[in-house]
Amino acid sequence: MHTWLLDELATRKKVINHPTGIRTVNEKVWVTQFRNIIPLTLVSQSKAEIQAFIDTHHTVILKPTNAFGGQGIAKVTQEDTNKDVLIELLTENETIHIIAQAYIKEAVKGDKRILLLNGDPLGAIYRINPNHGHRHNLFAGGITKPAEITPSDHTIIEHLAPHLKKLGLFFVGIDILGDKLIEVNVTSPTCLQEMSRYLGKDLAKEVVLNVPQPPKDSLQTETKF
Repeated sequence: MHTWLLDELATRKKVINHPTGIRTVNEKVWVTQFRNIIPLTLVSQSKAEIQAFIDTHHTVILKPTNAFGGQGIAKVTQEDTNKDVLIELLTENETIHIIAQAYIKEAVKGDKRILLLNGDPLGAIYRINPNHGHRHNLFAGGITKPAEITPSDHTIIEHLAPHLKKLGLFFVGIDILGDKLIEVNVTSPTCLQEMSRYLGKDLAKEVVLNVPQPPKDSLQTETKF
């Protein structure tokens, strides 16, 4: 409801990310269309399909489609005796779709959050689980350290930027493991404070002052109420 109301204001008031774009982009599922820059991925509610995916890739990350902060993310192996239970719990007995992704070995070093403003990088940090767990989210106890933006990161950014700008998603956080894109965060892209401290400048001010506004009705793709 709130994004529908914001649609009516988005051409008259500054709205950082356009409501239509936020409704369009599920932060974990939307990226599956970019198959060349994401890990091998399955979206399914079928226990048999998920088990076959685990058998093929041996070590797999299972996660809900709509959770946040690392909630519900499980690392499972082909030999794990809990894999059936995890699949049943996460899919609520094959009634809810979940995401299965082939495990990326570089994940042991942490995941990289890059914040984008109008398709350009503001900065990057690593989020790292200090207890060597597979969830690096700050909500799950992760800590941060500065990160560099690599050529492979720039390739991912260049691939995404036109799509994000077309949807009016100007302030976005992307999560990268190794050289693979994991998620695109559009509702609450965190880590701006941490990046500001590392870089010694007020990135929040840059976002507020430099976010462009889309032309009137340029993003209206749904029937107005």
